Amino acid sequence: MVAVSFVPDVESDGQANSRSIGDQKVILVTGGSRGIGAATVQKLVADSHTVVLNYLQAEEAAQTLVSQIREQGGRAFAVQGDVADEDAVKQLFSFIESEVGVVQSVVHCAAPNPVPQAFDDLQWDVFQKHLDTQLKGAFNCVKRALPHMIQAESGAIVFLGSVFAEGIPPVQQSAYVVTKSALAALARSLAVEYGPKGVRVNVVSPGMTHTEMISNIPQKVKILAKMNTPLRRLAQPEEIATTIRFLLSPEAKHITGETLRVCGGLVMS
Repeated sequence: MVAVSFVPDVESDGQANSRSIGDQKVILVTGGSRGIGAATVQKLVADSHTVVLNYLQAEEAAQTLVSQIREQGGRAFAVQGDVADEDAVKQLFSFIESEVGVVQSVVHCAAPNPVPQAFDDLQWDVFQKHLDTQLKGAFNCVKRALPHMIQAESGAIVFLGSVFAEGIPPVQQSAYVVTKSALAALARSLAVEYGPKGVRVNVVSPGMTHTEMISNIPQKVKILAKMNTPLRRLAQPEEIATTIRFLLSPEAKHITGETLRVCGGLVMS
């Protein structure tokens, strides 16, 4: 049995909220309970979109974020489920379609924490965890979202990448870097195949960003990253979220297959 839990939008009379969403989109954000994912949820809700944030374990954080958004008049939902599990993703989308509406855009941020580990100590299960959550998770979500996007001849998908998949990668992060590289390749492939059908697919690649995800990275590595960045600071999650919001917007309707770096100049071309 695949566990998927849904936090409905409840009005004062106890009935599920069935307000019209007008011309605004229903957007799924995986890994949306914390960090860049949570910042993206907040940016999209501020634009009056209806946002479904998916989470795996951070139930308290997800429900707190949804409660805060609803108190401010926004429309957000939390759905628990493992994006690496095909059946869980099918259930996730079924819940969204029955309770919220058809998913029109997808932002895939879900990822395991990139714990530094020397390759000679690395076991394949670490690689597999990154591949399952990030690459297979993207595969599962896109597979489920595409039919409606193709039918509507419109859709936007954004994967969260990393500038460390380009140039010289950081040491002891091979599983993370390899997976991010594969994710960027998937985005380009999908952009070519589904661009003629009205679906855009892009990647936003941050440098090191102030989130819980870098808590396992040594402080000296963070300091070195900051000093190697021309802007001399690490990014804030909101700065990455702003770029994701742009790529989902009509202003980016002629952008697809691109990787937009938000890294303070750490990587240039």
